[in-house]
Amino acid sequence: MAERRCVYTVLMGSYETLLDQHILARVGAPDVDLICFTDDASAVSDSWEIRPIAPALPADPVRSSRRPKIMAHQYLMEYDASLYIDNTVLLTVDACTLFDRFLPPGTSMAVPWHSFRDTVDDEFDQVVLQRKDAAWVCAEQRAHYQLLDPGALAVQPLWNGMLFRRHHDPLVIATMTTWWEQVLRYSRRDQLSLHYSARRNGLEIGAFELDNHVSPIHEWPRSTQRQPGGTVPLRSGPERQLSELQAALDQEQRRSAELLVTADEATTELLAAGKRLLDLESAHAESTARVGELLGSTSWRVTAPLRALSRLAGRVRPR
Repeated sequence: MAERRCVYTVLMGSYETLLDQHILARVGAPDVDLICFTDDASAVSDSWEIRPIAPALPADPVRSSRRPKIMAHQYLMEYDASLYIDNTVLLTVDACTLFDRFLPPGTSMAVPWHSFRDTVDDEFDQVVLQRKDAAWVCAEQRAHYQLLDPGALAVQPLWNGMLFRRHHDPLVIATMTTWWEQVLRYSRRDQLSLHYSARRNGLEIGAFELDNHVSPIHEWPRSTQRQPGGTVPLRSGPERQLSELQAALDQEQRRSAELLVTADEATTELLAAGKRLLDLESAHAESTARVGELLGSTSWRVTAPLRALSRLAGRVRPR
């Protein structure tokens, strides 16, 4: 019996408008259904079958969109194989050709290589640099992978805008379960955790070369209208606390520096006063020595009677 196959996408949180697959609909694929999972009750499409779903995490549309993306076996039970595409990916060839080419017999999962990153470690750097997720979240995740499986950081990342899967394969289910747990526990940027999840479960992914932006089979990103307020702000954490502590430390250091300057000035004044005191003591000692020399001199003794007569004359005044 032929495999039942579908192409699907996920749109959650009113972050973007739905991108229709007009080329795919025009060329036709009678054996491949097109399905869009969304929490937008008003969504309509000329190419997608709209399947409304409730967000798994109502306050977090990003992670809510990741659940159908990753856990396809729970949402597409009636299908044997699926192709997930991001909402901004436009397919330009018929779906049957894609499945035959990238998911041949014997392949359980196939994903394109990331065409402009060398390692998962580089991708961590870019996620932080571009503020796609909080630095402290990525730092913790990277540190854990470095401890548990350093090789998962050294390999070329996969581009998860396109996922081919035989999603009922037990190894695929085990890997997807681990992957979803990683997205819940660590960064919402799922490309950081796919390699680790596959390696942990022993799933060999059929990675293939594909220019992520434009190729003979797709274009990305195709523009869609983005809605304000569709994403969740980056979570504050230890980095904010450390920043506040650093600011307090900097302020204390400035105060300490000011006190040191004041202390240095006081020390300088004290040293100057001490020098003046020493100068005065030296001058006093010199004067005392001179007086002593004068009192002990011969001239002082010889003139003693004269000084006595002078004092006597001063007391005897004419009447």
